[in-house]
This record gives sequence, C-alpha cells and structure tokens, in this order.
Amino acid sequence: MGIKSNIEGFRRRISGKPKKQEDERLLKLYLNRVGLKKEFSRLQDENYKLQQQHKKSEAMHGQTLGKLKQLEDYFGDPSNASTCLIFYQLHAAWNKATSRVVELAQELNLQQLERERRLQLMEFNQKRQRKLAEIERQLLDAQSSADAQDAKLLLLQRKLQSMNRFWHYFKRRELITTVAPLRAECDMAHVKIEELDAAHESLSNQPDPPAIGLSVAGKRLVNSALLAYSQQLVEFLGKEGIAPLAKETTTKRVQDASYGDVAKAKQMLEHLQAALKMLRDNPRDLQGLKTNTTKIRANASYRTDDDTVPLPESIGTVTVRVIAEETSGKAVFEEVNVLLENYWDLYSTLLH
Repeated sequence: MGIKSNIEGFRRRISGKPKKQEDERLLKLYLNRVGLKKEFSRLQDENYKLQQQHKKSEAMHGQTLGKLKQLEDYFGDPSNASTCLIFYQLHAAWNKATSRVVELAQELNLQQLERERRLQLMEFNQKRQRKLAEIERQLLDAQSSADAQDAKLLLLQRKLQSMNRFWHYFKRRELITTVAPLRAECDMAHVKIEELDAAHESLSNQPDPPAIGLSVAGKRLVNSALLAYSQQLVEFLGKEGIAPLAKETTTKRVQDASYGDVAKAKQMLEHLQAALKMLRDNPRDLQGLKTNTTKIRANASYRTDDDTVPLPESIGTVTVRVIAEETSGKAVFEEVNVLLENYWDLYSTLLH
C-alpha cells in the first residue's frame, strides 16, 4: 500500500462512501477481467483454427498447381493430341447423354404430376357430387315432411279459430295440446332444412384439395421409362465401344487414358462424331422407349412396397463392345446393367 492508496482511502472515508459500494465496484472490475480473459482465449483458439485452415488451403493450392503443371506438360506433348481429343469428346458424350436423361426425367415428372393431379381432382369432384346428391335427397325429404307438417298445423289453427263459442271450451283445450308439439316438430323440420342448406352450400364451395405429389406408382412409372431410355443410349453408344469408354472418363484422368495407335484413334474419332451428332440432333425413339419401358415394368421387382427404384438384377442388361479388352482384332462384348453401374448418373436422376 502506497501513500497514494492511503490518501485515496482517506478521501473515501471523508466523502462518506460506504464500503459496500466500493466492493461492488471491485467485483465488477474482476468479472470484466474474467470475461476479457475468456474472450481472449476464444480468439486465440479461433486464430489457431484459421491458421490450420490456411495451411491446409496452401497445401491444396500447391497440389492443384502441381496437377495443373502435369496437365500443361501432358497437353504440350504433340503425341498426346489424339488421346486428349478422344478423352474429352468421350466426356462430352457422357455429359450429353446424362443431360438427355435428365431432360426426359423432367418431362415425365411434369406429365405424371399433371396426370395424377387431374385424377385426384376428378375423384374429389366425383366424391363431392355423390355427397351433394345425398344432401339434396335428404333436403327434398325434409322439405316434403316440413310442408306436410305446416299444412297440418295450418289446418288445426284454422279449426281453433272457428271454435270461438263457449261450448267449444273443452275441444279447444284438446286441440291446443295437439298444436303445441306439432308446432315444435315444424320448427325442428325447418331447422333441419336450414342445416342441410348450409351443408350443401359449404360442400359446393369447398376448395380443391392441395396437390399431394407423385404417388409410388407414378414414380415407378417414370423410373421405368428412365431406365429404358438409359438402356437405349448405352445400346446405341455401346455398339462401337463408346459407352464404357465414356464412363471411364468420370473416374480416370486424361494422363491415364490410352486409345490405341493412330489408326484406332482416327476410327474412334469418327465414331465419336457420329455419336455426338446423334445425341445432339436425333429425337428419342419413342416406340422403342415404350416397348422397353413395358418390358422393364413387367419384370421389375422391389424390396418393399414403398420403394420406387427396382432391384438392379430385375431390369435386365445391355450388350456393349469393350474395346479396351480387345486383342488381335477380336471384338469383345459384355453385359451392362445400367442401374448397377450407374450409367448417366442414374441414381441422382431417378425419383426416390
């Protein structure tokens, strides 16, 4: 304790400030200090994490630059020109075939939604018409009953009015006991008519139900057509071995690709040009698509009643040529399951 502290304490005693107020001030200072230390520790941890992320980003950037340098060296070699050209045209064929499957999925999805929505509204309107017809029948019965009771009540009231002599006293009392319950029945009959009218109006003005989306059966129908179309594309592109080679471009680097000698590369480029032109310009084979879709639907089986994607083994296979395995000019063929091998990114396009 210095002289300055003693003087400050003396001033506080002279000013009459209570010790409790000073303690509260010191407690606030302490708590503020603790809060600042916690915030400083948090900022240090966050700074460390950011530094680690920065190091990882730098490492990834270095790897990317290394890969880019390898590609530049590879592309710079004239002997790799045909390989590069074939590789990226194969990848373009894959992308175009995939986009055509996606386009078909969008069209079929919209068509099936509209079809099921029309069916939903038709069933809703038919059910509503049946209910309205039943209410109208009840309303007609209630109106007939009310009319009969009103006529009976009116007849009794007129009869009462005619009995105005003193000797009619006992008969009037007898009729009055009959009129009271009949009037109550008339009132109830009119209340029922009003209720039926209100129910009829409410049902007539009932809005259309909200759309519920595609049913399981609708999704299965769309998926069957997509599988059939995928098989069509694989079959067409597989005749010259383009389909399996195009699929390889999704998992293989261009540096690892090989398409044979100059003669084979030239032949492959010719086939690729024809395939790309077909994918770009040719319309769908609708008749073949319909036939194949019917076949898939007939054979498809599912794990559960709610599954919309069939078991791969139930949809059949397509025969394709495998150029990579050909030796001595002998053609090699294999069976391809488009669903099992996820041709044209089917799993991301199918409706689940």
